[in-house]
Amino acid sequence: MLSWAIRRLLLMIPMLFGISLINFAIINFSDPTRTSAANADGRVDPSQSVEAGEAERIFRQTFNLDKPAFFNTRYNIEDDEILWRLMTAQRVYALPSARTGNLKVLEDYGRTIVPHLVRLAKKGRDRKCDYDSYNERWKAERSVWLKHDRPIGDIEWPPPADAPAFDEAFQEIVLELALHRLYANAPRRAHVKYGGGLSKEDAAYNREVRAEQRNLKTLFLEGLKDEEGRRSALAGWSAWSEGHADEWEYSFWRKTEMLFFETRFARYWKRLVSFDLGDSFLYRTPVSTLIWERLHISLILSFGSLILAYLIAVPLGILSARTHGSASDRVVSIALFAMYALPTMFLGILLRDWFATQLGWFPVSKFKGSGYDDMTVVEQFKDVAWHTTLPLITMTVGSLAYLSRYMKSGLIENLRADYVRTARAKGLSEFVVTMRHAVRNSLIPIITLLGASLPAIIGGSVIVEVVFDIDGMGKLGWQAVLRQDYAVILGINILAAILTMVGVFLTDLFYALLDPRISYK
Repeated sequence: MLSWAIRRLLLMIPMLFGISLINFAIINFSDPTRTSAANADGRVDPSQSVEAGEAERIFRQTFNLDKPAFFNTRYNIEDDEILWRLMTAQRVYALPSARTGNLKVLEDYGRTIVPHLVRLAKKGRDRKCDYDSYNERWKAERSVWLKHDRPIGDIEWPPPADAPAFDEAFQEIVLELALHRLYANAPRRAHVKYGGGLSKEDAAYNREVRAEQRNLKTLFLEGLKDEEGRRSALAGWSAWSEGHADEWEYSFWRKTEMLFFETRFARYWKRLVSFDLGDSFLYRTPVSTLIWERLHISLILSFGSLILAYLIAVPLGILSARTHGSASDRVVSIALFAMYALPTMFLGILLRDWFATQLGWFPVSKFKGSGYDDMTVVEQFKDVAWHTTLPLITMTVGSLAYLSRYMKSGLIENLRADYVRTARAKGLSEFVVTMRHAVRNSLIPIITLLGASLPAIIGGSVIVEVVFDIDGMGKLGWQAVLRQDYAVILGINILAAILTMVGVFLTDLFYALLDPRISYK
């Protein structure tokens, strides 16, 4: 049995790996900017637009979407590619998707392209445009270069090699675009930690980052003044880049580390192994903290409902099996299926309106009272029981019918078995024959349902928690879906997968404990 249990636990590792791959695929195909920022008539709501931007920022930061998916070869980026993306992002007649796409790629490159931008800025000042290098990409287009969002003029591509006006315009544009992009990409980002204070190392790092940001902002503002200001800013950026030159010196080991470990997949697994599920943009709190704070509420509701359902359904199933076809069996069956036909939301609202709103016997909502922290242990238990009575009834009623039917059908089949007739022939009482022999084997189908019910700790209480305004896992997942809080959704998905595997493991274990014919070697 022990060796079997170890093998089953080890098998959970590749299963969890496969589930994590599915989550990884979901992350990479998701778009947090789909959070609705527009009304039905197409007008943008500024508050929702800001929220969508913040959601995207936290989402990209949490899942490292500024990194390549599996292999990072950004140490091989060429100056020509950076120049082409800079120009495409500012071109008048380029498709909006091409402009925003290239702008997003430039943002994702981060500090990696700082040396390229400095070289392009210098080339723009000191040399003419290398037409042959860019002709292959742009030869089929007629473009208008922008300077301060104004067209410089209609220029046919490729231009004649002796076009000094074009060279001058080109040089100015390259310089300005490179200086603007340097200020966007060069500054480091401060560490942000939700749900707790920063460590001393993070605080020191943030002070260093803020000082660097102030210095780089000075260079940026200097470049906005005039021709002389741009020359001064370029000199400042060159000096700053040379002072950080070791950051862009790629040795063999540095390239190997960057190739395999500075990727989305590697960072994702690093976070997953350390149980870091990211941050929720909706609550500004780590997802693991949110789950931990709400998990015990859903555990109490789900396990409480499960225990009540089994305590009621199993005796009802035994009674129905022993009195099969009688009037009491028909009455129990009709009552159970009538309760099973009631939708959970309808039943919850009905109980809440009758017994909470009108009669005032129970609280309308919440898991505990306002003065819970000041109560004694006994008073806290009574308070939770009082608040959870209606939710537990709502969750229990629907499961009574099928649990009792499973128990009834299994017991009827076992009462007709040969070993039951043998036990009766030995002179055992009907109570002993039923409870000691038949019932034990009839519990196997019920145990199967018990293992499958573990994931319902998360998803099964969604409706009940929403109706009674209980801050559990179900309500957390529901709000995350409505507000597209991807980190919370994926964290709950991983937890549900783990509970599913644990449920299957416990089901197989209970099989061997209940049925001596089953053994694992």
